[in-house]
Amino acid sequence: MILRKLTLALAAAGFMAAGAVMTGPVPGFGTAVAQAQDALEAQAKPAIEIWLDAVYKRDPALLDAVLAPEFQLMRADGTSFDKAGYIASKLPIFVTAPQVEELAVTGTAELFVARYLVVAEQTRDGVALQTTAPRLSVFRKDGDKYLLVAHANFAALER
Repeated sequence: MILRKLTLALAAAGFMAAGAVMTGPVPGFGTAVAQAQDALEAQAKPAIEIWLDAVYKRDPALLDAVLAPEFQLMRADGTSFDKAGYIASKLPIFVTAPQVEELAVTGTAELFVARYLVVAEQTRDGVALQTTAPRLSVFRKDGDKYLLVAHANFAALER
């Protein structure tokens, strides 16, 4: 009986010690995570820029090539579109080329979510939009390119 209790106590101590080792710092792990995040952001930024360039150019063929079949968009004012509806809609007019700032990306190289600010002078239906506004986009890899699956545009109309 004593031997059994001693064996259980040693096993428990071993598990606790292993847990303490596993939760301690792992040399180089932080660097690897930072490098993976940098690589993900390096893949995400061009995908976002291709999307914004298609909107900036107001080119239906470019939009068709970058939007996934399941694409959905929602704006700050509650309007929403699927792929066909967005391509056929009155697209915003960018007076200045859109710039991406404060990019934050989560996910993998196959599917990622990007949170960022778009800085640009733009109008929609003749009304000015907020110059700097947050966006949230979901992209998925399709062969050698990324398709935009979902997009939330939080740019408010100027009143």
